[in-house]
Amino acid sequence: MARVISGIFGPNGPSAPPATALRISTALQGIPIPWLLGGQQRLALNLIDYFDLLAAPAVTPGGKGGVGSGGTKGSGGQYFYSVSFVGGICEGPDVENTGQIYINGSPIFTKITGTSGVGPDHLIGKVNIPGAGNGGQNATVSFEAFLGDYAQPIWGYLIAAASGTLNIGGYGLIAALPFGALREIAYRGTCYIGFENFPLGPSPTLPQITLEVRSTNSGINGQLDGDPSVCISKFLTDSFRGVGFPSSRLGDTTLYSNYAQCFGLLVSPVVVSGVTASSMLDDICKATNVAPCWQDGLLTFVPYGDASQTAGQVVQVTEAHQVPLVNTNAGQINPLIQVQNFATFAGDLGVTYTNAIPFTKVTVLAPTGASPWGTPAQGQYYYGGNGKYYFNPLDVAQGINITYAYAATASYLPSTVSVYDFTIDDFLPNRATMGHGHGKQNDPVAIVRKSRDDMLNNVRVEYLDRANNYNPVLIERKDEASIVQFGRMRPSEVRPHHFFCLAAAAQQSASLQLAREQIARTFQWTVGRHFMLILELMMVCTVTNPGQGLNRQAVRVTEFRENDDGSLTITAEEYPLTLSAPIYGQQASQGYQINYDVDPGSVNAPIIFEPPAELGNGFFVWAGISGANQNWGGAVVWFSNDGVNYSRIGIQQGRSRMGKLTAGTAAVSANVTGQTIDAVNTVSVDLSASFSLLSSGTIADATNLNNAFLIDTEIMSYETATLASQYNYSLSYLVRAAYGTQISAHFAGGTFLRLDNEVFKFPFNPSQIGKTIYLKFQSFNIFEGGIQSLANVQPYTYVIQGTALASSLPQVANLRTVFNAQSGFIELWWDELTSGFSTEWRPILYEIRTGTSAAAALSLGTVAHPPFPLPGDGTFWVAGVTTPIQGVKIYSTTWSSATVSGAVLTQNVVLTYDL
Repeated sequence: MARVISGIFGPNGPSAPPATALRISTALQGIPIPWLLGGQQRLALNLIDYFDLLAAPAVTPGGKGGVGSGGTKGSGGQYFYSVSFVGGICEGPDVENTGQIYINGSPIFTKITGTSGVGPDHLIGKVNIPGAGNGGQNATVSFEAFLGDYAQPIWGYLIAAASGTLNIGGYGLIAALPFGALREIAYRGTCYIGFENFPLGPSPTLPQITLEVRSTNSGINGQLDGDPSVCISKFLTDSFRGVGFPSSRLGDTTLYSNYAQCFGLLVSPVVVSGVTASSMLDDICKATNVAPCWQDGLLTFVPYGDASQTAGQVVQVTEAHQVPLVNTNAGQINPLIQVQNFATFAGDLGVTYTNAIPFTKVTVLAPTGASPWGTPAQGQYYYGGNGKYYFNPLDVAQGINITYAYAATASYLPSTVSVYDFTIDDFLPNRATMGHGHGKQNDPVAIVRKSRDDMLNNVRVEYLDRANNYNPVLIERKDEASIVQFGRMRPSEVRPHHFFCLAAAAQQSASLQLAREQIARTFQWTVGRHFMLILELMMVCTVTNPGQGLNRQAVRVTEFRENDDGSLTITAEEYPLTLSAPIYGQQASQGYQINYDVDPGSVNAPIIFEPPAELGNGFFVWAGISGANQNWGGAVVWFSNDGVNYSRIGIQQGRSRMGKLTAGTAAVSANVTGQTIDAVNTVSVDLSASFSLLSSGTIADATNLNNAFLIDTEIMSYETATLASQYNYSLSYLVRAAYGTQISAHFAGGTFLRLDNEVFKFPFNPSQIGKTIYLKFQSFNIFEGGIQSLANVQPYTYVIQGTALASSLPQVANLRTVFNAQSGFIELWWDELTSGFSTEWRPILYEIRTGTSAAAALSLGTVAHPPFPLPGDGTFWVAGVTTPIQGVKIYSTTWSSATVSGAVLTQNVVLTYDL
């Protein structure tokens, strides 16, 4: 990564001539380039190159300006040094940005001022180093951070230095001679940072510099740490730096990803030295409580966790923290802690010291910058939103517990159902290899129990605390009951999980690892080869053998092997949950018989409405129909004008996706020039009554109304459907007032209907407007059997409104002026309203007005088709108009206008004068 740069170390005493070389401690050749797999970490700089080592007379002899001396006397303060240099950080191009810079371990105020350049962007910023200037004043140093793109340009300052065109005043030139193009290197594929004229102080020694680096491989919005499944996938399959694992052999990691997100097991792993792939993989998997295993020829990661969680579910969590020092470089006055789940923070539940003494919450943040500090005072805290907690400086270094609620960002539904119950009828002569710890040699199930000395009751984990500048912190999780019962603590070695940067994640990992330590028994038994059809690593099953006291003993399969006779020997560990009946039971004595006449049940209350003309293109009644029973398969639809005599008008196959609103949705202001996009409100809906599912689409699906739905009387369309719980969704990025409907506020309990092909539609005659019709929905089951008796079916009534007639026409488009050479007049032309509007049942004319506004304008008449010759100059307005029934006029939603001058040209000119 870097070439070796040597330095000349002078005597301890002061010397007259300035130093001629930079003293460095981190310029090593041949070391691995760090690779940040995901999240955000603090990485050290490795010096790649330096130039322009400059010396100037020290303003104050004996002063301590600069940051390179590290507290040493240097050259007695006779000279003040600065240098420009390039420091390598890590592999690119998967770097999103750089953050906080640390010099000699201390965080320094860092400001990103912009991005640049021709080609791939890179960060331009400044770092303000207190007391580092010549004379002890603060020093502001410019830098540029290149994010490791394979097309990144050469640092412009480096080009200038190589050509000798820099002009730096105030320094005696030491090593700023032109060095040519050989050192003009872009370091493509490597994230690096370049500092200009970095102040060193009285000693030409480069300080220790580290900085935060954020990876693009995080995969989780609103979190600084990354998804471990994404990190592992990158580590295994990356074509440039991965271990060469074929991506086609990597299984679906969705379950692993959801588990990590649900339980806060987010990581920021970085490869900083040579490491075996299996060791790296094993460390992350153990820390995040998953097992890597082969399933169907694919490497799959199966979580051990058995607790389920649903996206949007409110979860209570307690995080342990230490009140940090005040970051004065960031302009802070109070110590600040931001909790892990700030992105989905749902509510503050209090703060206590580690001895359980509670803090007092205050509602005003009023620091004074000096003792007595104002509010919060010692023992108090202030919550400032976005997961941020403020404390008093007198509480610095105190251990505290913050309890809060957050909404889960993913759903995790583990499989805890037993796949099969192995019994004495399934066992073959046992070919176990691990011995018979419990039972006789010929027992069908070999059982081995760990000794108490092998069962750890104290797990110790070391992580890098981001809240404490990524310094290592040791946490412990103890099984107090085991320690008391057996009178002995059996601690683990310190497990260096440095990919955890938050206390909550490390604590969760330690707790899960402690629980795994308590699994005491392992089982082995042998079965026939036909069980290969259902065996899968990490599956849950049960073992029953009364002779060994095993009655549906829950176990998890960890290994199975094929013996030379074709039989299978299964190894499993005990599983702590009580399980339900297995998926695959013993073979039944008789075949399964389907009840084709199972009762379908009645329909839910249907949602009956008339679509606007723009949607239905005629006189139609639409009905959302679903059943309250999961055996419901559809309905025969019957129609009546009098509620006595019914005629069959169609069949509904399958369910309409319908339900109720679980929360209100506010009204918004309509956009008069186009679609009304509502990116603020959401629609929360429960579809459990119809057992229906929704899927997300794209913004194009939303704006093209492919995801249209009806709530109350307003039609909308959505982009994203977020699963909150089973059959419950939150719909976002809404297109309001679709198809000419009106925007309104909606309340919990309102009706919801997805407008798709599963909605029943039938036409009516305009003469039926205002009349009551009767509908019956005769249910049948999923086998199209068990049909209800029509006499027992409840009728539903509906009064036909004629909604299509009253639907507004769209705005006239492409209004333009065209000169007619034959008549000498300018004419108005426009595109006729034809798409989606049948002129058979609603003839459309076009009214033309003139005036300053459409409302106050004078009507010039109506025409059936363009063009319309203009009588003179002025502003003209055009709208579609229809009279579907006598006395009712429907216009376009918005009038189109055009302003014209010179509408009539003079004809038959005989003579002109130029005055």
